Amino acid sequence: METKQSIEGFRTNGLYRLAYPTDLRTAVKKALESWKKFVSLSDSVTDQFPYKNGVGYEHQQGTGPTDDRKKDFHFTFDGADVLNDAICGLENTELQGVSRTLVDAAGELIGRLSPSVLSFAHDVETHFGIDNFMNEVSASMGTWFVRFLYYPGERKVGESTAVSHIDKSAFTFHLFESAPGLQGLSYGDKEWFDTPVSETETVIFPGYQLQYVSEGKINALCHRVVANQETANAGRYSMVVFFSLKNHPKYDKSSRGRLQDQDPGFNYGMPFEEVVKQFK
Repeated sequence: METKQSIEGFRTNGLYRLAYPTDLRTAVKKALESWKKFVSLSDSVTDQFPYKNGVGYEHQQGTGPTDDRKKDFHFTFDGADVLNDAICGLENTELQGVSRTLVDAAGELIGRLSPSVLSFAHDVETHFGIDNFMNEVSASMGTWFVRFLYYPGERKVGESTAVSHIDKSAFTFHLFESAPGLQGLSYGDKEWFDTPVSETETVIFPGYQLQYVSEGKINALCHRVVANQETANAGRYSMVVFFSLKNHPKYDKSSRGRLQDQDPGFNYGMPFEEVVKQFK
């Protein structure tokens, strides 16, 4: 299906909706089922899967107001060898099989996603005058970062299950959410608005690296996930892919701190010379 929305909304509203090709939607559903099967295993089993060099499984159980409390699994093509070694080293055969299926599904998802990503990157390049952007996105394919997420229940309605933040990457495809709850912070009046992911569309957000690369033409969108009546009790599954440009500076987390700890919308309208200072 062809997207009818204007790419200008990426600058004015901070989001863009891209219609799912049938094969991509199929790959998303396949990957989701693999992730659900992984999460269905007991913690004593899944916690055996290591997290190394930015890929693998994390079970985060933070207790602070901005700490993460979630399960997630990370995949990149550049980290495939690390993941394969981790799977081969697992002693639990059930976890080994489920993990292999999940990693294979993530790799297939990236392949199906590639045409839509490059078409979107081309539109961003031509509309906003960002030289060589599509080629940079393509050259960074090994670092395209799939994140499978599960936020457990036992939360209060209205509680932030993912606290407000901007993404470090150039842009983010939000491919799936099991229930509504994703919200963006508007650029003008800084009001929260719902940004649901549908069965037929993915929602794309600009990230901080794109704010840097575009020289401030595009602001990274602050967003969060809020628990509703359903997810407060049952929990929430989601799936996102982060796209960073490997040949451009990255956000300097070591000296600037976590983006989750910044004030919501801190970057909106920030002078470009100040943005530059936060990258290395």
